[in-house]
Amino acid sequence: MTNTVKSAENDSENELSSTTSESRSQSSSKQRRSRKAKRGRKSTKSPYKFTTYLTESPVTQIFAIAFNHFVRNREIFASASGNKISIYECVDVDDERPVQLLRVYIEPDKDEVFNCVAWSYEVIKGASISAPILASGGVKGIVRVIQCNREKPIGGFKNLIGHTGAINDMKFHPIHPHLLATGSKDYSIRLWNIKNSTCIAIFSGIRGHRDEVLSVDISADGKSLISGGIDHNIMIWNLQSEELRDKIDACNGIESFGRGSLPFKSIRVHFPEFSTRDVHGNYVDTVKYFGKTFLSKSCENNIIWWQTKETSKGATQISKLFTFDIVSCEIWFMRMELDFQLTQLAVGSQNGKVFIFDLDTEKPLNKRSALTHPKCTAPVRQMAFSRDGNIMVAACDDGTIWRWDRKQI
Repeated sequence: MTNTVKSAENDSENELSSTTSESRSQSSSKQRRSRKAKRGRKSTKSPYKFTTYLTESPVTQIFAIAFNHFVRNREIFASASGNKISIYECVDVDDERPVQLLRVYIEPDKDEVFNCVAWSYEVIKGASISAPILASGGVKGIVRVIQCNREKPIGGFKNLIGHTGAINDMKFHPIHPHLLATGSKDYSIRLWNIKNSTCIAIFSGIRGHRDEVLSVDISADGKSLISGGIDHNIMIWNLQSEELRDKIDACNGIESFGRGSLPFKSIRVHFPEFSTRDVHGNYVDTVKYFGKTFLSKSCENNIIWWQTKETSKGATQISKLFTFDIVSCEIWFMRMELDFQLTQLAVGSQNGKVFIFDLDTEKPLNKRSALTHPKCTAPVRQMAFSRDGNIMVAACDDGTIWRWDRKQI
């Protein structure tokens, strides 16, 4: 595999990133709104500056990108494009190649297209260290678990089989790193134990999603799971029920499965704790926990910050807290992202811009900084922040990956 890398030093001054802050006018006329925005637009300094970009080969859409937050003193991330997973490291910005390719995993099935990646870790027996784990899923409906500590690929892979449709998103449990939730085109969410390749629970059925599940997330305390999908529904699922906790414990007690062993029977969860179609009127392609509240994005050029509340009659309703307006983001499967400290919200656009909202304020502001570059014009599918938030990378439909670094104050 070859990668073409361009650094900021090689670009002319007029190609450096520019940053603008825009807020949407409430005028019903697009022309009036445009004129008003130009008159009232205030320039703000972006927290990031352009560093470099690279082009993967062969050139194909990059649907997913994620930093490994479990590795200390190194900034490593993975990208998913076609049937290939690439692992990179961000090094010093003054290096000739600020983004360096470390390793590539190619799926033998050329028809596979990976949609998502997620990092976790495993504790090595007899050692006091942990090793990185990388999970990926795509149109074939198989979860590929890569044990990155293995020097040789043989024995370093696990396949989790059960979904009957494409896997659109995945999330590792924040407390139990061996538990993985996956959302699929088959209308279901599955909870896996990657240690022994078993499916613990299937969230679907009578009151579950009625179309593809596009996004999943798990709360920081690990007690609940949220999902969003093509059916416009957002659902919250309980991960602390007695039945599910007993099933997780039973699965943890199993070392592995082999020929002649009895299959592990998954439990079915048909009823979410809460379900609503009142937040969005279109596909919900990203859902995120934001403390005890939620952020969700649809194809409606906005991101909604909301929470649930109980009425006087004991019913549960949603309460919309704030709306973050974005532009040129009508196509679906364009993911928003939060940094590790939950202080920044990023989302891409169809024309190559990355919008960033500052969440580290007393009151939310509907103003966005736009990271732009003249050569970045393709849809930005997903962004990822390093653990300290000093680096952000973005993946685009034209096979490019862009690196932005926090400006030094």
